[in-house]
Amino acid sequence: MFINTQQVQDPILKKMHLLEENKVEAFVKQLAEISQPTSLGFINQHAYNLIQKNGETKFNFDHLTYRLRDGSGMAMCCKLNKCPSGANLNGTDFIPKLIKHIQQSHQKSVNYFVFGTEQPWLSKGTQRLLNNVPCTTQHGFAQADSYLSLLNQQPQAEFNVVILAMGMPKQEYVCQLLSQQLTGAWLIICGGAIIDFYANRFERAPKAFRQMGCEWLYRLIKEPKRLFFRYVVGIPLFFSRIFINRLIKVE
Repeated sequence: MFINTQQVQDPILKKMHLLEENKVEAFVKQLAEISQPTSLGFINQHAYNLIQKNGETKFNFDHLTYRLRDGSGMAMCCKLNKCPSGANLNGTDFIPKLIKHIQQSHQKSVNYFVFGTEQPWLSKGTQRLLNNVPCTTQHGFAQADSYLSLLNQQPQAEFNVVILAMGMPKQEYVCQLLSQQLTGAWLIICGGAIIDFYANRFERAPKAFRQMGCEWLYRLIKEPKRLFFRYVVGIPLFFSRIFINRLIKVE
């Protein structure tokens, strides 16, 4: 189902799950049929930099069950490594598609949990994303083990969905903790700013920007102070690291 990246030299790209466009629907169905803890995350330019910078963050990303390509930056990384980039599976578009499929097709009982951001955005964004389906929520600023304790206090359904909307790298750390401790059919999704987007706290880039692969530029224009380091500093750093990984073999 996934594009073979084993011959790629870049150590981050080698561990990613690049999906062909015509295989996305089958992958969505596969995720809705899991029987054991399964974690899902997205690697974009910012994630690439975080993984290169911090060993613990690298460990947490490496232990996600699936690591999907998000954004034009990683598409360029694929191109430079002579590897097909596959579908652009950014979380803001992919997660709603996955949730919709689960809600429309699942025959089992399903529990939903959303951890991240803060009120009133948490409730508003969760209601829109889940179409007002009952859900357990918690803000994104608690200690990691408190989320595990909260899940253990809830009755477990036949299928359980956890959306972590805390941002990187905390959500990947929490994801790793939950994946290690939970048993049964748990789908744990690292969702970044998806709840804030659905609550209209942050404005999504217009479709034209997204089609050109310039959503990052629109976000930078809208939030220059918050996103300056991520993009103005982070993008040149990202490309320098790609070229370094092309020149030397990094394990």
